[in-house]
Amino acid sequence: MVLREMAMTPELKAVVEALYDEFKAPTPRYIEACPCCADEACINLLIHTPLRELDADHLSPYLGSLFHTVGNITDYKYFLPRIFELALTDPSWSATTEIVMDKLKLAEWQKWPISEKKVVQSFVDAWFEFVLEDAREPEDGIHCLPEVDALICGMAHADIALEPYFTRLLHSPIALRALYLSNEPSLSKNKHLANPFWQGHEEAASTVQAFLQSDTVLGALTC
Repeated sequence: MVLREMAMTPELKAVVEALYDEFKAPTPRYIEACPCCADEACINLLIHTPLRELDADHLSPYLGSLFHTVGNITDYKYFLPRIFELALTDPSWSATTEIVMDKLKLAEWQKWPISEKKVVQSFVDAWFEFVLEDAREPEDGIHCLPEVDALICGMAHADIALEPYFTRLLHSPIALRALYLSNEPSLSKNKHLANPFWQGHEEAASTVQAFLQSDTVLGALTC
């Protein structure tokens, strides 16, 4: 998912800056990496390029293998602000929202210091609000998975409780309608959500499914 930088709210820009402030640290001097997953040239670019100048080409190989064959918590925290900023603003960024958010789970972010957890949660909240405000009706009657779907799924990957966000959705009729219509065919036919990234997160998926099929949502959609 890529959001339009020109439409970013001051609140979202502020929490991005808060990420940079909270996770400010010296540039990693060395990044552990399997040569098959990130060659020496790739690692050198990460180390020798200023953080805010790193682009999707620099970070995509790192993020794809992060915590499997590349990187550790220390370098992840250093790159985290730029990773999230690119997830919002760079059209060439190939990493999906779900993958970006899943790295939080692998990093066990819920065990981080309170100040770090707080700034990450504030960023996610602002991201969600922006997605709701930026939601639009599907074009030509084609209901592709909307941005709100990817972010909700990503939050589930990061072990973020989803129920508080359902209330916000009920006050955002366009986003709610987009989420419902994109999943309704799959729910009717296969009894599961359309996004394949829900695999392995069935409990959270059931929570979303129950919400979308609730009388509250169905009533809101007919208003």
